[in-house]
Amino acid sequence: MARPNDLVAVLFDFLGTLAYIDGLAPDESIKAVLESLKRDGCPLAYDVFYPVYRESTLRHWKSRHGHEETYNKYWITDALKILGIEADPDGAMITRAVEAYFEPFHRSMRPLPGALETLRVLKERYRLGLISNFTHSPTIISALDQLGMSPYFESVVISAEIGLRKPSSIIFEKAMTDLGLEEPEKIIFVGDDIDADIIGALKIGMMPVLISYCLKDDYRTRLARALEEMGDGELREIKEIRLPEELLEFLELLILLIN
Repeated sequence: MARPNDLVAVLFDFLGTLAYIDGLAPDESIKAVLESLKRDGCPLAYDVFYPVYRESTLRHWKSRHGHEETYNKYWITDALKILGIEADPDGAMITRAVEAYFEPFHRSMRPLPGALETLRVLKERYRLGLISNFTHSPTIISALDQLGMSPYFESVVISAEIGLRKPSSIIFEKAMTDLGLEEPEKIIFVGDDIDADIIGALKIGMMPVLISYCLKDDYRTRLARALEEMGDGELREIKEIRLPEELLEFLELLILLIN
């Protein structure tokens, strides 16, 4: 692990780390898809479409190889095909349906308390980047703009664009390449997903910080199990914070201890 004075960059996950979803009804996105399909001359009842769509989604997730990304356009297209409706996954109707699906997400995104101020302070000291597992990159790009976070990041890497999800080392390496960095041990990665963020960062050699604001109560048990499953025999203590602003306190404390 690098000393604090050697750190050159801080990379962040997005949802659950810098932003969260507030007040999104479970069926809101599916209803938006159905409204879009209806406008395109393809009316379907919720009770008819949703069970088929759910099975299509699960099938695509289960059929992935390794850390490959999967995409909403195929989930919707395959569901329609099962219902006897042929559609082009890259056609205008499906594109509009996917955009409709994510519009409620976009409206519901809020910054975590202290996130913007934390980014502002860190930007004065470190290179900043973002790595997000998300199946629709325009939603993340738009949310970063809407929340005022875009100016802080030199690199934004989204799984939908790379075709791979964290914890794949390739997506971490892409962010490092964007920033012109070659030494992962000089990078902190902040995230809330134990497997994707914490284990992914550890495996590539970055210093992980777990943010717990959106996590359920059993996260420490899951973290301990995941670290044990790494099986490299090294005793690890993962830094935990509840809110982004605590990262500033953590870095200041490390610097004081070194000096």
